[in-house]
Amino acid sequence: MKFYIIVILVKLCLADNVTFPRGFLFGVSTSSYQIEGAWNEDGKGENIWDRFTHTHSERIADGSNADTTCDSYHKYKDDVQLLDYLGVDFYRFSLSWSRILPTGYRNKVNKLGIAYYNNLINELLKYNITPMVTLYHWDLPQVLQDLGGWANPHMAQYYLDYASVAFEHFGDRVKWWMTFNEPKLICQLGYGRTKMAPGINASGIGEYLCGDTVLKAHAQVYHLYQEKFRNLQGGQIGIVIHSEWFEPSTNTTLDLKAADRKMMFDLGWFTHPILHKDGDYPEIMKRRIAQRSKMEGFSRSRLPLLSPDDIKFIQGTYDFLGFNMYTASMVAHAASEESVDMPSYDKDVGVKVWKNPKWPSSAAQRLKVVPWALRKLLSWINLQYGDIRILITENGYADEGQLEDTERTDYLQKHLQVLLESIHEDGVQVIGYCAWSLLDNFEWYEGFRVSYGLFHVDFTNEARPRQPKIKVSFYLQDVDMWKLLVILVLCGHLSLGDYTNDTFPPHFKFGVATAAYQIEGAWNVDGKGPSIWDVYTHTHRNLIVDHSTGDVACDSYHKFREDVKLVHYLGADFYRFSLSWPRILPYGYANYINEPGVKYYNELIDDLVAHNITPMVTMYHWDLPQVLQDLGGWANPLMADYFVDYARTLFDLFGDRVKTWITFNEPKQTCAQGYGTIFGAPGTVNQSGIADYLCGHTILKAHARVYHMYNDTYRKKQKGIVGITLDTTWYEPNSTKQADVDAAFRRLMFSFGWFMNPIFYKTGNYPEVMIERVGVRSYLENFPRSRLPKFTADEVKYIKRSSDFLGLNIYTSAMAADEEPQPPVDDISYFSDCGVTTWQPSSWPGSASPWLKVTPGGARKLLDFVKHYYGDFPIIITENGYADRGELKDYNRITYYKEYLNAIYLAMTEDKVDVRAYTAWSLMDNFEWIFGYTMKYGMNYVNFSDPNRERIPKNSARCYRDVIKTHKIDWECTGDED
Repeated sequence: MKFYIIVILVKLCLADNVTFPRGFLFGVSTSSYQIEGAWNEDGKGENIWDRFTHTHSERIADGSNADTTCDSYHKYKDDVQLLDYLGVDFYRFSLSWSRILPTGYRNKVNKLGIAYYNNLINELLKYNITPMVTLYHWDLPQVLQDLGGWANPHMAQYYLDYASVAFEHFGDRVKWWMTFNEPKLICQLGYGRTKMAPGINASGIGEYLCGDTVLKAHAQVYHLYQEKFRNLQGGQIGIVIHSEWFEPSTNTTLDLKAADRKMMFDLGWFTHPILHKDGDYPEIMKRRIAQRSKMEGFSRSRLPLLSPDDIKFIQGTYDFLGFNMYTASMVAHAASEESVDMPSYDKDVGVKVWKNPKWPSSAAQRLKVVPWALRKLLSWINLQYGDIRILITENGYADEGQLEDTERTDYLQKHLQVLLESIHEDGVQVIGYCAWSLLDNFEWYEGFRVSYGLFHVDFTNEARPRQPKIKVSFYLQDVDMWKLLVILVLCGHLSLGDYTNDTFPPHFKFGVATAAYQIEGAWNVDGKGPSIWDVYTHTHRNLIVDHSTGDVACDSYHKFREDVKLVHYLGADFYRFSLSWPRILPYGYANYINEPGVKYYNELIDDLVAHNITPMVTMYHWDLPQVLQDLGGWANPLMADYFVDYARTLFDLFGDRVKTWITFNEPKQTCAQGYGTIFGAPGTVNQSGIADYLCGHTILKAHARVYHMYNDTYRKKQKGIVGITLDTTWYEPNSTKQADVDAAFRRLMFSFGWFMNPIFYKTGNYPEVMIERVGVRSYLENFPRSRLPKFTADEVKYIKRSSDFLGLNIYTSAMAADEEPQPPVDDISYFSDCGVTTWQPSSWPGSASPWLKVTPGGARKLLDFVKHYYGDFPIIITENGYADRGELKDYNRITYYKEYLNAIYLAMTEDKVDVRAYTAWSLMDNFEWIFGYTMKYGMNYVNFSDPNRERIPKNSARCYRDVIKTHKIDWECTGDED
């Protein structure tokens, strides 16, 4: 095949003999997702653009994706032939993180992905073409996005692991590295808008969290290369930033300041921390976001603050600056810029931006041809940051793919002319130029609608043939080579036994429990925002047994006064209920409080108090605002900050009447089910053995911070107590063999000790067996560190004893035996880490729930274990209940309550366990998570087929009422009415 080449042979001169400097480099660019294709071949993992284009094709201009695109994964030798024919000095391409590390983590290196890049690099070197490699060009592994992506600070560590793999495998031949391509677009369009992957719409918050992580990740990788690889490999490393030039609309002070402000927000956001002599974000950016955050009701700036150590660590982390430039915009001061409503990056900047209609256009609406803007940009950088080495890493023109692309030739030539002026007249140290792009390719949200390639690709042909777009002959004559610009266009028995007829102590309290999502309904009423369970049940109905939702549930939002009457009828001392975070803070953040939601809870609390019922409030019962889940939810450590803000709001609003607070209900279920499986909201992460541990780590820190905040700020005035509710099954050893005894203890530590030990154990921290087993298995699985995050010594101390009482949910028991053989190391999961086989004998009395067997003896054993292993402290049984099909004559539930109450009484009187209160689950039938309405725990029947949601007391309500009244178990009670 004969190739034709566009060669702009320009005797570029401002005067005679003015040329590009000797050593100036010319190259061409591509990126992995845009050209490689083979999206699921040879072990490659899914990335965020795979997911985005497959699930949101409507956001792509032509509905396309890059599953095949240019097919460069199979045709890389053809691409190198094009490069060789062009005669470029270098080829800038990116690595696909998910092709090299398909799980996102370093534990599994894909040999076929490594082989592909090795072959490409070797092929380039064979033709004397320098490989210039971008580590990250917008294609994060989807498994990491499920943890919140770049909004999650943990990404910096995973990126460091990935970069280390790249340096180790390719650094002997690759001497030019770029950490990130266009981080501003990664963050602004990916986390502040829905236009680009991953499509997180959290403007004014998400993009700043993303930028903070990206800057720290870049700096970590730079220092890694500096300390471990530079002396051996002799390469250099930089970052690629992009910006338009922003031309002031007038010479008025307001417009000049607006243009400078826009430059600082767009370019200075990432260049200032790295290039400026003082480091840190631009002052105007810090000041405006802080001011606007305060006006919006935030307790701190939405722009994360860099610590002095962070500033020092990031500043100067470059050997060169890669710079992408395409176009310019006009800017004017926004007259309404001081208006405050929802957070927004654009409102933070406070300018109006538009394209001058007189500027020549291209096929891309955003791209106007403004060559002089390149010189202004380079001068601005030189003025702000001094004489730094700059490599133009992208510059190109968009058309519709026509072969006669004279406009592209004109665009490139004019920009190169301006580049010469910058070098020779302005003294800017530009060391090279890279045209975008070698090939027509997938252009993000534009799909294949626009083309930037120097070579045409026929995307209708499976062979994806390449063809040069224009033929321009050239000649050398006597012109010195450096005066030419050649742009190549490129257990056992657990029944109870003893029964008591004695009474519970007079101070012992009885209550009943519910949870917001399970009973309230009104999922989108009166300003409430969506929670993770709203989204989960609406998008994954197939995972709910009866395909139901909690949209209406018991309709307690409208019928709470009836609920209070039911509690009053029982004579209960307290009512344990939870608050809906998105009902109070519909956007997740404490800047906006939903008054109707506050009114609802105020009226509920006031009605309880009026009936002499103590409100016991759970802050979090599995209903995170979806906007926060979009940032990674509890796998993102920043959730602790948002939870503290939320808790502060609750203390301020309700703490005058609420004196018993529970921070979290069953964090093990929140984490193990929600982040380790698909069987519970959010249900989109499914990374057992990784995400569940990150979730737990964040929750423990969040709990401790709220406890200490209450201690420091509220306790003296409000005189309340703060605890946490944990749950566990009791695990009975299958035999007296040491292996089985150890297995039962190990399972208890993984299930219960995971959260119990850091708070209540004498030394704090995670259980030793958990630390050891996860650490060893992580090592054998080739992870660079344990999958279980580590607490610092200060964190251990801070979390330990951060609870005034233990809330304990008790339901059932199971047998446990050592798993033989132990799970293989490539089976990464929470359960494999534990390595225990559990089951429930069929002989144990059952219920309507497959996991709930009636084992009251296990409850007593668990309470005794808590006392002897963790010591003496107040315990509140915060849930205990029985599942049936909703029958009114619920004799089995009555028996269950009697036997478990008896077990608790014996634990108190004979084992001296300090149990202070008992809570029955539940006040009424409700939405039971993935089981929907197929099983019922309520002592009051709810008719879910009746729009009025009529409540009818069951027999168990009458028996429980008798227990509360007499403080004694009536073994003869059946609840049948006289």
